[in-house]
Amino acid sequence: MVIIYAIWCDVNQKHYIGCTKNKPQKRWREHRCLLRQGKHACKPMQSDWVKYGERFFHLNPYIDQLCWSEEVVLKRKMELAWMDHFDEKGLLYNRKLSFQPPPDAPAKAAAADAALAAVAFTAGDVTKDTAATIAVGGACTKATAT
Repeated sequence: MVIIYAIWCDVNQKHYIGCTKNKPQKRWREHRCLLRQGKHACKPMQSDWVKYGERFFHLNPYIDQLCWSEEVVLKRKMELAWMDHFDEKGLLYNRKLSFQPPPDAPAKAAAADAALAAVAFTAGDVTKDTAATIAVGGACTKATAT
């Protein structure tokens, strides 16, 4: 399971969105450790941590959950979708810090869709028409579309 989480500040309602395969509480401890030492990579959140204090920051550990079987690109797309949600409201700390899919991700996703379609058709799990649909715009390709 991959969990998309948020750290938010009560004072200004700004959010830091992250994704972890570990327990969210463990990731929260790591963030707090960096913030307490003044070493967090997200400088705006670090600044507010110093300004307002630790007691005004909280973890929402389960904004979204994804299965392990989901493609990495889809996981990151979901994380970015949550970032966009808060960024549109001016309530996001970490817009520039998240993973961005590499430029070749759409091509790799299309190849993965084609391979998936071929295996499914060969195994008799889908019809030829369904396999063709998967190959041209299956789940992997849709996950990398801009």
